[in-house]
Amino acid sequence: MVILRSRSAFNGMKLLTKIFIIIISAGVISIMSLFVLTYFSIRPVLTDATGENLLFLTKETVNKIDRLLYDRYLDVSIIAQEEIFANHLAYGGDDRNRLNKKLEEMTLSSGPWDALLAVNRKGEIKISSFSVLDKINSKNIKDYPENLVAFEKAISGQPYYSDVLKTGYSGKPTIIFAAPVYARNEPGRLIAGAIIGNFAWGAVKDILNDLPGHAELYNREGYLVACNQSEDDSEILSKQFQSPELLDKILSSGHNLKIADDDVYPNAKILEASVLQSGFLSFKGLNWFLSYGLPTEKILAPSNRTALKLSLLILPIMLGIFGTILFFGYFFVIRPVRRLTETTRAITAGNLKTRARVHGHDEINELAHSFNEMVDKLESLDEAKTDFISTASHQLRTPLSTTNWSAEMLLGNQLGRLNERQVEYLKRIYRNNQRMIKLVGDLLNVSRIELGKLALTLKPVNLVSIIKSVLDELDESIKRQNLKLRKKYSSGHLIIESDPDILRIIVVNLLSNAVKYNQPGGEIQIKIEPTDGRILFEVSDTGQGIAKSDREKIWTKFFRAKEALARETDGTGLGLYITKGMVERLGGRIWFESKKGKGSTFFVELPVNNKYHE
Repeated sequence: MVILRSRSAFNGMKLLTKIFIIIISAGVISIMSLFVLTYFSIRPVLTDATGENLLFLTKETVNKIDRLLYDRYLDVSIIAQEEIFANHLAYGGDDRNRLNKKLEEMTLSSGPWDALLAVNRKGEIKISSFSVLDKINSKNIKDYPENLVAFEKAISGQPYYSDVLKTGYSGKPTIIFAAPVYARNEPGRLIAGAIIGNFAWGAVKDILNDLPGHAELYNREGYLVACNQSEDDSEILSKQFQSPELLDKILSSGHNLKIADDDVYPNAKILEASVLQSGFLSFKGLNWFLSYGLPTEKILAPSNRTALKLSLLILPIMLGIFGTILFFGYFFVIRPVRRLTETTRAITAGNLKTRARVHGHDEINELAHSFNEMVDKLESLDEAKTDFISTASHQLRTPLSTTNWSAEMLLGNQLGRLNERQVEYLKRIYRNNQRMIKLVGDLLNVSRIELGKLALTLKPVNLVSIIKSVLDELDESIKRQNLKLRKKYSSGHLIIESDPDILRIIVVNLLSNAVKYNQPGGEIQIKIEPTDGRILFEVSDTGQGIAKSDREKIWTKFFRAKEALARETDGTGLGLYITKGMVERLGGRIWFESKKGKGSTFFVELPVNNKYHE
C-alpha cells in the first residue's frame, strides 16, 4: 500500500518536479556511494601504513636497547683496559682507597650497574661496587655462581655477555658483562684477572616505559625479560610468550604484525608488532624480540579520521560536479520546459501574442517551434473571429438602435395610444433589445481590447460623480433586493485624469455585479481613497463569494460561476474580462478578495495623472 501511495503521489507531480527528484536522487546516491567507496578504499591503505609505522617504532626501540647493551659491553672492555686495575690485579700493592674511588668513578661514568667487580686470576674479588651491600658477605667469585661463568670466560681471554638472569645477591634481573684484564708488564699479554659488570636492568625498562601501550621483551626461549606495564619483577623469566607457533615465526622471519586480543581489557583488540633483536656492531644480540601493541581504537583512529577527511575532501568536489551537471540540466532541459509551460499558461489565459523561445534544434526546441506554429494558427483564427465579431456587432448595432428608437417612440405614445397588452409586449421587446444592445457593446469592447484599438480620451473626471450616476441607474434593483449602501469617500483629491466613458463601464460592471450577486437584505460598501499618486476604488458585497476553483477563471471571456448560473442572473460572462482589460488600459490594476459565503471585495487602483494615452 505504501508503495502504491508513493507511486500515486509521484505520478501526481509535475514533470519538472519529477526531473528534479530523479536528478537529485541520482546525484545523492552517486555521491554517497563514492563517499563510502573512497572511505573504505583509503582506510585499508592507511591502516597498512599505520602498521608499518608501528613495526618501525618497534624496531627503533629494539635498536635503542641494542645500542644501550653495546655501550655497556664496551664500558666493561674500557674499564678492563685501565692500567690502575691491571697493575693491581697482577701485582697488588696500590692504595685501595684510590682503587675504590676510581672504580666508583667508572661506575658513575658508565652503567648503570648493580655490581662492578675487579677479580684476579685466583677468583678473589679485589675491588667491588655493589648496589645491595647488606647481602655481600664474600670476596670470592665462586660464591656468586652467576658471575663465576662470566669470570671463567673472561680469564680464558673471551669477552662475555650473558642472557638475562636473576642474581642471588639482589634477586633482580640483570645481564652480566665480563672482559679480561691483561698484565701490562708481562710478556705474551698474560691475563691478570677480569672486570665483571652486572647491568642494572631498570635502564631497559626505562626505554620500554617511554612507549605508550603494551611493550614486552622476550628472550629466545619465549620467557618475559622486561615489560612496561608492571614494576613487579616476579613475572620476569617466568611468564611465557602466548603462542609457540608465533614465536617460531618471529624467530624465523624477524618480525610480525597482527591484530590480537587485549590481555588487559576484555573484548578489546590491539594492533601488535613483534621485531627480533639484531644486535649492534660487536654486540651480536641474544635473539630477543620485542612485542609492542596499541589498542586498535587508539592507533587506527588517526587512520580512520584521515580516511574520513580525504573522503570529505572528495565530497565537495563531487558536489561541485553534481552542481555543474544540475546547472546544465536546468539550463538545457528544465528551464526550456518551464518557459514552455509559462508560455502555455499565458496563452491559456488568452495572451495569444506570447511565443515560446527557440534556441536550438534539440527535441525541446523542436517542440517549442511546433508549439509556436500552432499558436500562430490559433492567433490567426482568433483574429478572424474577433474581426467577424467586430463586423457583425457593427452591422447589428444600427438595426438594434433603430428598433430601440422605434420602441421608445411607441411607448411614449408618439404614434398613438396603445392598450395595456400592446404596452406589455412592447416593453418585452424593448428590454430584450436593450440586452442585445449591451451584448453588442460588450462584444465591440472585447474586440477593441484584443485588437489593441481601445482608444482613450483623457480628461479630468470626478469618480464620485460617476459612481452616483451609476447608483441612480441601479436604484430600482437595489431597492428591489432591499440592499444597504455604505459609502466611504476620502476627503482628499478625488479628481483623476481618465477616460470618463471607459471609467463608467468599469464602475457599472463592478456595481451591477455587487447588486446581482448579493443576498436579499445584504450590503454594498463603496470606498475611495487616494494613495501616493494613485486612487483606490473598492466595491464590497455580502453575497455568496467566489469559489476557490473559480478564482483563476473569472477574468476569462464568457466564464460564469456555478452560483450565477444557479440563480439565473443576467450576464454574458464578459463583464470582468472587459473590466480588467480597461483597467489595465488606463494604467491601473484590479484584484479581489473573497470568502465563501461571506462575499467579495474588488479593488481597482488607477493613476491620478494618466500617462497611458496614445
